[in-house]
Amino acid sequence: MSMTSNLGMKVAVFESDCLDLVQSCWGEKEIGEIKLLIKDILSLKASFEYCGITWIGRKGNALAHKVAQLAASRLLPSNWCLRPLPLWLPFWLMIEV
Repeated sequence: MSMTSNLGMKVAVFESDCLDLVQSCWGEKEIGEIKLLIKDILSLKASFEYCGITWIGRKGNALAHKVAQLAASRLLPSNWCLRPLPLWLPFWLMIEV
């Protein structure tokens, strides 16, 4: 979400393959372990004119999965979401289309 906000976007739809997270963001479920994360998400959500949060299966979430893999292996630079965007980003975006 912060990347989208940093890029100046006012309308966004965020997808997650974690159903519990999505349900928690919509107030349908409360999970103590992620309560602070949900608070941060809702705070960022308020900065958009429209912000949707939806569940999507892992196969439809290839870019997020790739970013998580790179971050876990410490191969993702901390400024990866700033302009200019990384060269690999359009490739992973096309996989999801």
